[in-house]
Amino acid sequence: RILRLQLALSLVSFSDLTETRVALERATSAAAARQRRPEPLVRAQKVLDRMSDASDQDTFNELDTDFHIALAEAGGNGLMSDLTVAIREAVHSPIKSAELAVSDWPGTRRQLVDDHVAMLQAVKAGDAERAARLTEKHIRSAYATLLHE
Repeated sequence: RILRLQLALSLVSFSDLTETRVALERATSAAAARQRRPEPLVRAQKVLDRMSDASDQDTFNELDTDFHIALAEAGGNGLMSDLTVAIREAVHSPIKSAELAVSDWPGTRRQLVDDHVAMLQAVKAGDAERAARLTEKHIRSAYATLLHE
């Protein structure tokens, strides 16, 4: 709530929030690959399966958030999971608006799903460095596509 308020008040730039998200989610993906807590990984797979079929942006956005939170929880660090939730809530509206404005939503959705598949595969394989690298690439690519930054 505090991060969402700060973003709304322009106390935290979206660029700073993005850099913080990259650092945080690199760490949570690497931790998930090391810990591989089963329940969150099963949940991440179920969410990913639903993402593949989600044609509307609202549903996709919710599932996307659920996926990233599940990966954070798979790492077993409660504080990092809570921070992931807070940051995802803070960026929810700008991402949702950007998804609604994308001219080729089916193509963009397909690329985002492919990114998530690769991230989850790296986590399940226990490859912490690859999981972190793919997560950063995904976040930066998605922001570049959706927000033209």
